[in-house]
Amino acid sequence: MPDNQQENQKNTPDRGKTLLSWKFTEYDIPNRGKLWYISTLIISAAILIWSIMTANYLFTLVIILVGIIFIFQNRKKPTILECRIKEDGLEVGTSFYDYDDIKKFWIVYRPPETKSLYIDFKGSLKPTLPISLEKQNPLEVRKILKKYIEEDLEKEEEPASDQISRSLKI
Repeated sequence: MPDNQQENQKNTPDRGKTLLSWKFTEYDIPNRGKLWYISTLIISAAILIWSIMTANYLFTLVIILVGIIFIFQNRKKPTILECRIKEDGLEVGTSFYDYDDIKKFWIVYRPPETKSLYIDFKGSLKPTLPISLEKQNPLEVRKILKKYIEEDLEKEEEPASDQISRSLKI
């Protein structure tokens, strides 16, 4: 074994056996047609003109910055991440979430629109973590996670922010 691989194994903490793993894209690329781009451009231009006419230059700057960020984000390809359910926690990409830090989880499975696992953390500073299930069996994921963390049976829907993002295709 080369020295680099041995060094990496020494630096990687043992987080227990991997119980289940799958790969998923960081975010879904919405299917946008010409009409979406035209209407978005018209609405953005109207808001920009209105902000200039009302001398609200800070808002004008914000609109321009949002447009620039959107253009750069639109050109970027989503990263492929790997989710590993381990004995000691969840590993998503390069991040590790210990089961002690996780409050609850819930699964929303309504193919083809939504196939996601949501992780809610104990601290209020961390936002809910959505993980796409891709082709994973949600019952298998649920069965494994219930051994380590509580399932939130009251939540049957995805967060409103995800619903709005999908309906607006952003």
